[in-house]
Amino acid sequence: MAEYKDIYQDVYRKRLESRKSVLKEQVLNDPLTGLYNRRGFMLLATKLLNLAQRERFPTSAMMMDIDFFKRINDQYEHEGGDLVLKEISRLLNPEKEDTLVRKSDLIGRWGGEEIVFFLPNTDLDGAQKVAEKIKDQMAKTQVKIHDKEKASFTVSIGVVQIGEKEPLEVLIGRADTAMYQAKAKGRNRVEVFTEGNS
Repeated sequence: MAEYKDIYQDVYRKRLESRKSVLKEQVLNDPLTGLYNRRGFMLLATKLLNLAQRERFPTSAMMMDIDFFKRINDQYEHEGGDLVLKEISRLLNPEKEDTLVRKSDLIGRWGGEEIVFFLPNTDLDGAQKVAEKIKDQMAKTQVKIHDKEKASFTVSIGVVQIGEKEPLEVLIGRADTAMYQAKAKGRNRVEVFTEGNS
């Protein structure tokens, strides 16, 4: 009898752990893309930023936005927009083999069609190279919407290197500012944050 009770408790414990894992994923991940949601990104990036600032590692952040995303939704409806977001997240998933980022990079869906990046051990030059690679690949990507239709798109990316004492919210704001500068200068481009473009 005790043996059955032990087996039952073991099964119950495993189910409970599985449910906790699912709940944790739901709290930290965006359901459409599978990337971290804003809450999950901020939670993990804050820990990484604290470590980087304490150890004085070069670290960068980027903000990316899909150009003219409303046109994609208007032309292909929201289903088409969702498919584009899913393909972008597949290309940016650090767990995938053919990803455009490193396994150590942190990627999150900031909101709508904005994607935020935290790049540990990456100086500004390295972050720019990553951003250019992502921008170029996105411009080549076509997403199959219907049997005969494919959606093309471009992205604008803002890049900032993280200072020694700045909080994460300030850095993301600067990356966002640089991204809007990229849009203002014609889209499908990368801009680096400088004090003059704020």
